[in-house]
This record gives sequence, structure tokens and C-alpha cells, in this order.
Amino acid sequence: MDNERHRGESPQNEVERELANRLTEGEMERANPTETARRMLSPKYEIRVQAELDPVVEEILRFRQIAREVDDRYDKYLERALRRRRQTGEWEKSEKSGTGNDPRHDE
Repeated sequence: MDNERHRGESPQNEVERELANRLTEGEMERANPTETARRMLSPKYEIRVQAELDPVVEEILRFRQIAREVDDRYDKYLERALRRRRQTGEWEKSEKSGTGNDPRHDE
């Protein structure tokens, strides 16, 4: 009988009625306020790992060994990173290992 009474309703009204039924039926879940407050706090400690090599720079250098880029979108980033590497002395280490080759300078 309930279906017959609401048969002429628009789909939006039917959805709203169904939502109201679901919200008002059954037992309401009660959360522990202490536990809820604890979950909302930011963590006391944050763990960070510092990488020795920049994965973006390594990928750019490897890509440039096998192909030529169409544009220069990574040039500024690469120049800054390589400048930083040279200042810290990492460039010499990576050159010896073979990962520091920048084919732009081979031309």
C-alpha cells in the first residue's frame, strides 16, 4: 500500500523519502568522544626519509641517454639539481658510478 501511495512521486522525492527513512530507522551509533578526539589530532612524530639521489634527476638523465627531448621543460630543474649536486660533491660520486652523465654536454 505504501508503494501505491508514492507511485506518482518524482524520482527526486522518492530518493529524499528513502534517505529520510534510512536516517531515522534503526539504532544510532554512538562514538566514543575520547577516541574521536584522539583520531582528529595530528601525529606527534613525523618520519621523513632523505634520499641520497633525486629520482626525477636520475630519470631525466637516463631518458636523455636514450632519446632527445622535444622541449626544454626539465632544463631549469635539472640545472638547479646538478648545481646543488656539484656543490655537495655528489656529482663526482655519481660520475664515477656512471649515473651522472648529462648528454647535453656531449654535443
